[in-house]
Amino acid sequence: MLKDYSNLMLFLTAFQSGLFALFLLTLRSRKKRDNRILGIYLLTLFFQLAHSLVARFGLLETIPHLAYQGSKFIFLGGPLLYLYARSIAKNLSIRKWDWLHILPAIAISSYNFFSYDILSVADKLAFLQSRQALVVPWVSAMLLYFYYLQLISYIIASIRLVHLNSVENISWLKFLLYGFAIIWTFDILMLGMKAFTPELADVYYPWLEAISRTYTFSYINVFVFKGLLQPALFHGEN
Repeated sequence: MLKDYSNLMLFLTAFQSGLFALFLLTLRSRKKRDNRILGIYLLTLFFQLAHSLVARFGLLETIPHLAYQGSKFIFLGGPLLYLYARSIAKNLSIRKWDWLHILPAIAISSYNFFSYDILSVADKLAFLQSRQALVVPWVSAMLLYFYYLQLISYIIASIRLVHLNSVENISWLKFLLYGFAIIWTFDILMLGMKAFTPELADVYYPWLEAISRTYTFSYINVFVFKGLLQPALFHGEN
């Protein structure tokens, strides 16, 4: 029952995130760069949620091209929200080297492409059926630790940026950062529970996931509603 509920929340959140991402990416306004950064972030959230749904319904072996696609986006969330915060700060700007923040995501995507994406359909199916991991266990563990560290670092950096610089619509940015920080906290708790305390995960993970999915769906809806009620946030004018 809880699993079905979580799946429904995943689907609705993915739909809402993808829809608003398209809105931001196609919106013509004076804040095109800001909207694109935030739109791309929501698009990465959509792809991660959609990939989770595909995996949950056992469709990866039916459509093997979709396997391992979600991992390409996990290292984009923190950098994109930080770049968005920096982009709308009045006394700051995005410099060319700031885009180096997305290098980990590029590295993961490149590894996945050469390790899996370029394989034939038959080889992909054989790989999935063999239940092999794309990376060796110790590398997988290191990536998990890096994911935790990256999220925490960007949460701190983004919140620090808000408090130390003049930011237009600071209440909106605080709402954005703190809201997604809670989502990331749930992600870290769920991943950590599965990785380090599997005996607890058997009991508590379904409940924690249900709470997380409910919060994420509710927050995205408030996020969209709040944004649409304040056109100045995305158009640059009232």
